[in-house]
Amino acid sequence: MSSSCSSTDTSSDEGSSSTHHTSPSIRESGGASDVAEVSSRLPRSVADVGTSRASNKSGRAKASTSQVLVKEGPLATDSSVNDKIIRGLVNKYLIPDNYRIVLPRPGQRMYQPLPNCITVHIPILEAGLRFPIADEVANIIRILGVSPTQLVPNSIRCILGFIIMMKYFDLEPSFTNFWTLFNINTSTRSGSRGFFYVTARNHLKFLDKFPETHGVWKKKWFYIEAPTNSPWNVPREWRFDKPSISNDDEPSWDAHFINDYLMDHNYDINKLLSEEILKLAGLSQAPIQTSSNFDNNLFVVIYRRPY
Repeated sequence: MSSSCSSTDTSSDEGSSSTHHTSPSIRESGGASDVAEVSSRLPRSVADVGTSRASNKSGRAKASTSQVLVKEGPLATDSSVNDKIIRGLVNKYLIPDNYRIVLPRPGQRMYQPLPNCITVHIPILEAGLRFPIADEVANIIRILGVSPTQLVPNSIRCILGFIIMMKYFDLEPSFTNFWTLFNINTSTRSGSRGFFYVTARNHLKFLDKFPETHGVWKKKWFYIEAPTNSPWNVPREWRFDKPSISNDDEPSWDAHFINDYLMDHNYDINKLLSEEILKLAGLSQAPIQTSSNFDNNLFVVIYRRPY
């Protein structure tokens, strides 16, 4: 059974041994000075975690509820990523050499991006997110108001799959069209504070075969710094409340599009997000040769919905 957009996936940290791409620079973060600069820009309930405590009469430190939620959850975990893993990922996911990867030090946190950096979890690269982030992808993430890695991996797949299908049908991959088909929610599971998932609205599920939820993926994170001449086109800072979005605009398709075209087929998300299709759709700048046109590639991933 296929899973929904809200599912998360876990894949190996090991990258490909391909050598066709030049590695970007990799450095270790500067430690306390970097954290101090970031903490000064964080909301108090987040910045104070682990640094400010209210003492009770016995002299023992007592954390607030918000501090405990962050400190004991997945946000308080050190990164499990090392230099060897990163070098494999650079080649496998074609990270351009003008993007600098920063390996976190112990004690640094995923919700505290360093200056000019965003946090990246390896599974969102596995899901298909590429650098530089395409404008269509950035527009949706920016209006959702979250940092990209706050979206669980299958939510990234939803966004990419939506954009590809809009282009296939010669429709604008606008946020209005996206919001007509999808919604955003906060996970209510213990320890998932700070992460959000995109779900298809009722009876509008046209993307299929998402990876099932299994294993732990939130420790697989690092920082990535944008080129100085190309600042990030998505939010860098993390949010800890559910986005409130109001969009009453009408989608750009006619009344028959949903049932007669979009919902008439299922689309295998794993085949849909191949590197070749991502490049043909303008979502990847991978230096690879494409063997056919966009429409021909889409044809092979379409199959009739069983009745």
